[in-house]
Amino acid sequence: MLSQFLAIITANLFEVELVDYKIIFSLEALFKTVICFAIIFGLVILLNSIILSKYKLLNLLNGQKVNEKLKVKNPVVTAVLFILAMLFIGYGYYSVNKNGIIKLDKYFIYALMSVMVGTFLLFSTLSFILDKIVKMNKNFYI
Repeated sequence: MLSQFLAIITANLFEVELVDYKIIFSLEALFKTVICFAIIFGLVILLNSIILSKYKLLNLLNGQKVNEKLKVKNPVVTAVLFILAMLFIGYGYYSVNKNGIIKLDKYFIYALMSVMVGTFLLFSTLSFILDKIVKMNKNFYI
């Protein structure tokens, strides 16, 4: 349904006339989707049950006291990684803007890899920075 709605919007953007266009809702596709989600949900329940059965109830109740530690603890390293993330992302977008995305050449591959690495570094450092900000704020309780 959503894809057909977006197709109509796209056709209107390009001023294409939709004379014989029909919106179709497939019950077979809905049924297959529900079955797939039910299978995935069942597998998740089964795997979580297996994992949880290995722990004692007392450990599960006190598990909230054990926090995950972020791997990068040094604020200087975090700042350097954040700046590197911005540089990688900036280079990637500059390269794509300069060289274009029409041809798949080495510049496009470099830009793509640069944005991927930059995005990974950005989210890694932002999680550390946000964690520090939340822990410094006494009004916020975790």
